[in-house]
Amino acid sequence: WLDLLTPRLMALAIAMVAAVAVLRILTHHPFNDECVHTRMLYLMSSGLTPHQDFWCHYPIPGYVLTLPVFRAFPESAWVLLVLRFLMLALIVPAGILLAVHGRAAVRSWIWGCAPLALLVLLPPTGRFLAEYSTDHFAMLAAIAALVLFFGPPRPVRVGAAAALCLLSVLLMPKYAFPLFCGMAGMTAGSVIRTRRFLPTLAAVATGAAAAALLALVLYALGGVSPWTNLRCGSLRIAEYKLVTEAGASPVSLATETLDLLSHNVPLLVLLAAGVAGWVVETRGRFLREGWAPLGVLVGAVGSAVLMRMFMVQYIVPVILSLAVFAPYALSLARRLGAPRIATLALVVSTLVAAALQLLAVPAEFRDTPNNLRNEHGVAAAHLGVTRGPPAVESLVTTQRLLDLIPEDELVVAAPQLHPLFRRDLT
Repeated sequence: WLDLLTPRLMALAIAMVAAVAVLRILTHHPFNDECVHTRMLYLMSSGLTPHQDFWCHYPIPGYVLTLPVFRAFPESAWVLLVLRFLMLALIVPAGILLAVHGRAAVRSWIWGCAPLALLVLLPPTGRFLAEYSTDHFAMLAAIAALVLFFGPPRPVRVGAAAALCLLSVLLMPKYAFPLFCGMAGMTAGSVIRTRRFLPTLAAVATGAAAAALLALVLYALGGVSPWTNLRCGSLRIAEYKLVTEAGASPVSLATETLDLLSHNVPLLVLLAAGVAGWVVETRGRFLREGWAPLGVLVGAVGSAVLMRMFMVQYIVPVILSLAVFAPYALSLARRLGAPRIATLALVVSTLVAAALQLLAVPAEFRDTPNNLRNEHGVAAAHLGVTRGPPAVESLVTTQRLLDLIPEDELVVAAPQLHPLFRRDLT
């Protein structure tokens, strides 16, 4: 009877997670980065060219992908909610990919999608995932690549993974470390498995060329030189805030990630058990299939240790890179003779977390953190947390400003105080 009950309970939990995500879309105060992304989108929709008419330090392709949706609506502050729901629409296929991965790895879709559900429920990461950010396009491509890493490194699979890796990095390079290391492992595994170097190299080159061609099309549609955008944008190595720039953050990414996971014990246990289960599960076939996942693990842990960055948008790639190991926690439970009990415990934990957040999130209709997404993190103790009105109230104020300021008026304002859809004086 547990085999019949647990999928139904998990479906209920996912519905509750979706409700929490919608509430966060309505409550989470328009964040600084989100406002900058929206401003860039507005300026491009107005016919201005990045790096020529205004400074842009983000990759352009994500904006080009969003422009058709943005242009479909009249000028209004409420378009921000449309953009947020678009990001939620990107999270759905990411969850489906992880569910398919769980089904392929351990014959259980529940163990595949559970880590993403718990990540959405965790307040700091849930707030980030509710924002409009081109990071989410990169996330979807990265998850697709990460899923491909877990399987026989056949040429077609290798080529597809190479294409998705490069596409993700060109959209936003935050997943670069685990993707690069995973791709290197997959390439090595393919060569070891087939004993043929040139076909593997050809598969990687073909996939990378396909991704580069798509990126060139997006850059052409945006009217921007790829080299200029890459030189001025987020692909600069300084963007990663490596250990050589220790003054860039009060804590390392690893410290903030572990602190964040300590507030969600089910997710922490799931990730740790998943990695342990993968190690046990692949002992006999590591040389055939284990190189790429090992690369992902090295890249995720290495980036967390090296990067001097505390912001949640850098934590999410680390956690999602580890999330693809989560299904193997079921393998560990099977070896202990308790797979059904473990699955029920995971589903009940997700249900309880969702219920608690459904009770907690409505309080943010009063006020919500507006300078840090993680109000209880290590960095918050150093920097302090300020609070502001919820999104729906903030957008009412923004719309009033738009009604007062003529369309051709030039303004000067900080990102979170900017009326978004007006040009800057400078």
